[in-house]
Amino acid sequence: MNTAILESAVPVKNLKRITIYVPPDLYEALELWAANEDRSISNLGSRIVKEAVSDRTNTKGAKSK
Repeated sequence: MNTAILESAVPVKNLKRITIYVPPDLYEALELWAANEDRSISNLGSRIVKEAVSDRTNTKGAKSK
């Protein structure tokens, strides 16, 4: 995956939606985290997923070298 894609700004109309289900305690933790960073839970989730994909991409690239 091209990491430039992970860093680029995408117009809202082009964003794709995903749905996840989490236990109530995890949801509460995400609410607190998002509030502490003055973000929505959706924005926080998007950032977490971007970072996880980037980390995975970098890890896989390092393993193949």
